[in-house]
Amino acid sequence: MNPSSRKRITIIICIATIIIVALLSSLASASYFSAHGLYSVSGHSINQDELNNKLHRLDEVYSILMDQYYQDLDSEVLIQGAIDGMFSAVNDPYTFYYTPEKMASTNADRLGLYVGIGVEVRIFGDGCIYVTRVFDNSPAQLSGIQRGDIIVSADGVDLHADTADELTEAVSHIKGEQGTSVHIGLMRTGESVEMDVLRQSVVSNRVEYHSLDNNILYVRLYDFFGDAVSGMQEAVAYAEEHSFDGMIVDVRGNPGGQLDICVNICDMFLDEGVIVYTLDRQQRRTEYTAKNGKIDIPVAVLVNGESASASEIFAAALKDYSVATIVGTTTYGKGVVQTQYPFSSDGAGMQLTTSAYYTPLGESIDKKGVTPDITVEAAETTQQTLIEGPTLVNDPQLRAAWEKLLSSKEEAQADDAA
Repeated sequence: MNPSSRKRITIIICIATIIIVALLSSLASASYFSAHGLYSVSGHSINQDELNNKLHRLDEVYSILMDQYYQDLDSEVLIQGAIDGMFSAVNDPYTFYYTPEKMASTNADRLGLYVGIGVEVRIFGDGCIYVTRVFDNSPAQLSGIQRGDIIVSADGVDLHADTADELTEAVSHIKGEQGTSVHIGLMRTGESVEMDVLRQSVVSNRVEYHSLDNNILYVRLYDFFGDAVSGMQEAVAYAEEHSFDGMIVDVRGNPGGQLDICVNICDMFLDEGVIVYTLDRQQRRTEYTAKNGKIDIPVAVLVNGESASASEIFAAALKDYSVATIVGTTTYGKGVVQTQYPFSSDGAGMQLTTSAYYTPLGESIDKKGVTPDITVEAAETTQQTLIEGPTLVNDPQLRAAWEKLLSSKEEAQADDAA
């Protein structure tokens, strides 16, 4: 991942993981305690007396702190600190605890549901807040906000941001109660624009597509959450209906998402066979396979150092079966799977790494990434390219994928003529 890529921050926060959602009401449920007084997780058992002795020290520390510390302490803060300490001790960036509020926010982000105006914004180090995407059928789109606009104010409050925290603070002035309006101030190509935008429930579409020159379809897959499957089904159907000669699927900057969504999308491009398999601590193997058969269109996949997890499963599967040409730079290198455990008692939850995944050819890409078939470095992002979006002129990676599909088409035509 190059330094400029690390500076890019988006308010659409997706966990860069492959996630399996496990339905679990409580870690103290009967499934964890046997009738013989054993505590068991994934086959590892501890005698109940031994466990009680280990937990007794925690209770002792808590009681002494609450009774003897020279100032009043908040019991909830102490308990949360103990929980956070356990997760910290695991030393895994993908294993952590969700407060009820964070759990609700994360689930809403994954579904693509929130109340706002319907834009994605980013900062690029100059203090400005750029609109990098306007969601379909959103209040922002209906009000005329455009990609490349700079949001400079909301309800009279000047907005700027140099850090993620400052960006979050700025966005809080744009979001609000459903049905209320926010007065937005914009800068557009040097001119000031102001408008009132109604805040509404917004659904962020995960897939966008449009045609390129020479009958090639460009498809942008932002992540593997929400409506990603139906969005890709629509794009594939459009490609087949209009007889496109090739399809470019762009997963650059795609941080990943849900495993089942990734498998369903891979299934659109592959014949029968293993898409990905996982191995857990006991080396138990779980296979995820294709069933529906592939589309009959040449495909190229665009990747970069911010393509992670599900994006890498997608690219690796299509590469292993030689059904797509991978173009760009080496991917992030995240080859582990997380399981999410919600707690029904209060809406909190936890996420932990439960297995590693492997490509159809048995390769692990963890900390290595997927190496493209054609390596092409990205162009430096400018405000102009931000406004235009990726084009064949400003995006050398996109152009390389487009040229590869055109050359494949010419080779196929030459073979037919022969």
